[in-house]
Amino acid sequence: MSDTIRLNIKSKNIKAVFTQQNEESKEFSDYSDLLEKEKIENAHKIELETEYSKGFEAGKKEVEKLLTEKHNQELLEQSNEFYKILKSFEEKIIFYENSFHKIVIKVSQKISEKILHREIDNKSTIEEILEQNLSKIVGANDITIKLNPAELKIVEKTSKEKISSFGISKIRFEANDSIKKGGCLIETEIGNLDARIDNQISEIIKSLENSLTKSLTE
Repeated sequence: MSDTIRLNIKSKNIKAVFTQQNEESKEFSDYSDLLEKEKIENAHKIELETEYSKGFEAGKKEVEKLLTEKHNQELLEQSNEFYKILKSFEEKIIFYENSFHKIVIKVSQKISEKILHREIDNKSTIEEILEQNLSKIVGANDITIKLNPAELKIVEKTSKEKISSFGISKIRFEANDSIKKGGCLIETEIGNLDARIDNQISEIIKSLENSLTKSLTE
């Protein structure tokens, strides 16, 4: 009887041991599943972080590229605008230089006309002009001098002896209403010499223009 009781006790103990082992095995399995789950979650987390980093870097580079392009475009636009301003200044400078040039020429022309017309009131002016221009003629023997009618009589009375000193064998004087006082037109067999007032003024202006052009280009 005692032997049977012992057996029953041992059987219960064995069952209890198996039950405990099964529970421990289940707990271990659950723990392994938990570790595997955490491992998968960590791997997924790392993958997400890696993709995020890649996306962040790619986005950063794209933004930097766009900012650089925008900055370069702005610099280009600013350079073009600056060039336009400089070109505008240059055009205005050229315009003012040309305007100043024209103003100087016009003023000089008016001054020249006033000086010449004032000198014309002096009776000796036409004689001086004749002497100056006849000295430029070398080798001419047949000369025709055309003058304003008001000055023709003066020259015929006072200048024949002076003119003959130039060694000219044949000389004639003609009145011409188109010639202003203070000027003359000398015609010879070797060429003509225009000493009319308008031509004298043109020569003065031409000389002034050449001087101004030369000074502007230096």
